[in-house]
Amino acid sequence: MLAAKHVPNKVDQVSLWKLSFLRGLRKDLDLIYKVSVAVEVSEGKECADLLEAISDIATEKKEIGAKSSREKLLTLQRNLGKEDIVSAVGRLKKCLRDGGKAGYTAPNDLKKRALKNVLTKFEYTDASEKAAKKHDKKIAALTYDEILPFVERKVEAAELLSVKVAIEGQGPRPSSARPHHEYGAAASDLCEGGLKKGKVGRGRKEKRGRHRFSLLETASEM
Repeated sequence: MLAAKHVPNKVDQVSLWKLSFLRGLRKDLDLIYKVSVAVEVSEGKECADLLEAISDIATEKKEIGAKSSREKLLTLQRNLGKEDIVSAVGRLKKCLRDGGKAGYTAPNDLKKRALKNVLTKFEYTDASEKAAKKHDKKIAALTYDEILPFVERKVEAAELLSVKVAIEGQGPRPSSARPHHEYGAAASDLCEGGLKKGKVGRGRKEKRGRHRFSLLETASEM
């Protein structure tokens, strides 16, 4: 599409080539900068010739990224006693994703090795035996993708367990933690009862006093 027959104007053709280079590399800012510098110093080279001149930069970048990703997978280990299966498998998957972004696709044997290193002996053996039974294969012949689903089940189980423990850890409130208003209500009723008794007592005394005064008045009139 960028050939001379499609873009007759030479200036437009050169500009479109440069724009295509930068658009193709838009997700890697560091690489864009390096390519931009290469474009500036590659005087006299245009279009396909310029592509050839700067291709080494992109290739070198990918080679470095692939090497780094491979080394990370080789050195990946489980921090026993400090890390659970959820975190360990998460780190492995992140390494594989980062490698893919760098243009590196890890071979099956390396992925299996890394998977084994982030699991305990029991976790890996159990997952492998279940995968071997399902696929009717020997463990040595299994692929990373065939073992992974059984590992992911363990990860899901561990996540559910951690949630359950967290919920149970909160637990029901002990009886001593009942709201004070329950006791406050009882105390209030008691106080009100006392006040009512007091009022009733005073009422009786006042009534007896009035009755006595009435008798005295009647006696004096007689």
